[in-house]
Amino acid sequence: MISILAAITIASTPVVVDRVVAVVDGRPILLSELGPGAPKEAVEALIEKRLLQAEGRSRGLNVGDAEIDTAIEQVRSRNNIPDLATFKQAVEASGRTWTQYRTELGEQLLERQIMGQIMSQGTQVTDRELNEVIKREPELIESRHLRHLLLRLTPQAQDWEVQDAAARAKSLLAQLDSGTSFEELAIANSEDPSAGNGGDLGWIGRGITDPAFEKAAFQAAVGSVVGPVRSAFGVHLIQVVAQRRKADGKEQREMLRNMLRRRNAEAALKRTIERARRQALVKLIDE
Repeated sequence: MISILAAITIASTPVVVDRVVAVVDGRPILLSELGPGAPKEAVEALIEKRLLQAEGRSRGLNVGDAEIDTAIEQVRSRNNIPDLATFKQAVEASGRTWTQYRTELGEQLLERQIMGQIMSQGTQVTDRELNEVIKREPELIESRHLRHLLLRLTPQAQDWEVQDAAARAKSLLAQLDSGTSFEELAIANSEDPSAGNGGDLGWIGRGITDPAFEKAAFQAAVGSVVGPVRSAFGVHLIQVVAQRRKADGKEQREMLRNMLRRRNAEAALKRTIERARRQALVKLIDE
């Protein structure tokens, strides 16, 4: 009898299969939309997506069935799915209905439309604005002559692989301290095409390389070697050969103009999301 009662008690224990984690303008965000163990950043990212969709609707943007059909055909073609019936089966096998998939795709297309409008606000950078920014932020026109040594890793590398590459990089740093030149080490050990040239990357401006690589390279003192530095490509040792600050070349000015376009567009996007958040009711639901 005791074992039967225990079984009944266990069976009657409530199991939470889903819950509301936030409400944006009356629309709930479910835990199932984020996945198990999702961090708070994931909740905020989904809130921002919903705010952008609401902003798009408030601007009169609309995604019709024809646009969704076209997008579905593009997805099917890109993934070499033979026909629509097979595509539907794949969607339903993932746990969603075809109607849910079409709704999600329509929201993505709406988000893309509003993003396009917002980002276009940052495309115009006049010569006057460019000159004012150069005067106000001279570090933006800085370029550095760099060499690097790369121990290549995939973005999906396991922790032990990253640790092994970092240990190898530290052993190479010890060889530098013993008098081996950076060029020799790069030629013998780097897994980048620049290895044959002693790791020489030439003059590099801001906004060109991997963010982690750029941060390390532009914070280091001229003449120093920094690392190990993990980027999307692997683990680096970076040597700063020289630096300069000038923007008299047409190519460099255009590179800076493109960077300012991106920065202006990102600022416009941030302002739009902040305004949409003030106008909408956003409520986070605690556990």
